[in-house]
Amino acid sequence: MRYILLALLLGICPQVRSEIVYGQVGIFASGNNGEIRSNYTWGQSFTNANYISRINSIALYLNRNSASGTLSLSIYAAQSYTDSGNRTGYISTGPALSTSNSIDVSTIESSGLGLTIFTGFSSYDLTAGNRYVYQINSSNVTGAVMMNAGVPTNSLNAGQNRYLSTNGGSSYYITGDYNTLTGYVDVTAVPEPTTFILSGGALAAGVIGAYFKRRRKANQETTN
Repeated sequence: MRYILLALLLGICPQVRSEIVYGQVGIFASGNNGEIRSNYTWGQSFTNANYISRINSIALYLNRNSASGTLSLSIYAAQSYTDSGNRTGYISTGPALSTSNSIDVSTIESSGLGLTIFTGFSSYDLTAGNRYVYQINSSNVTGAVMMNAGVPTNSLNAGQNRYLSTNGGSSYYITGDYNTLTGYVDVTAVPEPTTFILSGGALAAGVIGAYFKRRRKANQETTN
């Protein structure tokens, strides 16, 4: 019986796939182009994995400077946008699909750059292979949090862009894929219950068959 239970557990609770779908390292950005302020809307595009997934965590290299308040991140669907400089990229559209827990700015590194990790995203299934954006919620920030941006270093960032609005979303500035936010986006595959039940059932059936085969053989040997 313990083999049957083990089989069911293996079938219903398989390994969950997880991976980085956006990752970037770069050079510290200074001035307005690298500041998170209460009246700034920063965002970064990324493309989901080739399977349905949910956000595990998003990390950004930040320096709190002399700022205070809280920061969080939200996930949005992406739409194409061309700015006044004729740069085309992706910005947010529609309501927030998922939002992280808030982080107190006082916990962010004050010297150099520290990797600040945002977690606790509300559950939302990201469509396989779709493009999304994450956006920094900074309306509660007093002062300026410095952030890191740089030239893309791998294929995960190809074709992605960061964007900025300083007028509440009336217009945006697109940076292009030569200058994206540094950090990473980590996702975990969403289990498909029907697949797991079928695989669990098939595995359990095999183990049950083997179990009863052994029992019959043992009984035959006892009788003989």
